[in-house]
Amino acid sequence: MIGDPQKKPPSSIAGLFALVPLILGIVLVVISLSDITALRRLDLSGSSAAGTVVDVLKIERRGGFAYCPLVRFTTASGTVVQFKDSACGGPRDHRVGEQVRVFYIAGAPAESAAVDRGQSGWFISAFMGLIGALSIWLSIRFTLGLRRARRAFELKRIGQGSAADPSAPR
Repeated sequence: MIGDPQKKPPSSIAGLFALVPLILGIVLVVISLSDITALRRLDLSGSSAAGTVVDVLKIERRGGFAYCPLVRFTTASGTVVQFKDSACGGPRDHRVGEQVRVFYIAGAPAESAAVDRGQSGWFISAFMGLIGALSIWLSIRFTLGLRRARRAFELKRIGQGSAADPSAPR
């Protein structure tokens, strides 16, 4: 029996929806790998110092505010460095006068300095990479399912539905 001519094949626009999680996933994986590489590089540099939060900067971000610690520390060579940490959070995450551990690369302390966030820094980056990988996987699964549905539709339309479709009941 020939398939129902009233039915329409899966839309090619649906395939475009698979691009959204694919692009999002790639971006998350790249950011995650970049963060993990930077954390690893800082970890391997072996340079760390005690720092002090000298101010907490209130920065406007996408309809809200983030609070970034401004930290001052002295390198092993005696250079005093002050930097704004890239990991911003809520207003209670850091207090002026708080002591923090700072990692830095000896050759470029001002450019590379970061407050030690312990295991949470690694966890956040790894979790972001996992979400990105899951998003990529879902996009691929959706695309493959859509291709299968299009192929089954075409086979039914030309009358080869049950012979060529291995999932068809026998």
